Amino acid sequence: YAGGEEGDDDLFKENNKTFDITTGRIEMEVNKVNAEEQEIGGVFVATQLSDTDMGSKVPKKVLTKGIFYARVE
Repeated sequence: YAGGEEGDDDLFKENNKTFDITTGRIEMEVNKVNAEEQEIGGVFVATQLSDTDMGSKVPKKVLTKGIFYARVE
């Protein structure tokens, strides 16, 4: 179709972007302390929703686990 409207229904979400703010959760546990060097370390677990390409895709639940280190001043 010369007007470019054919297939617009299929691409509605691709063409009409939205910006959604979602919530996440993080838990941190300090399990190492070096008072002399003012350093701490530990582990974390975080959950949040994935990117939605500005509303055109369904978000997936993302689980992230890791180790953190910080210097406290």
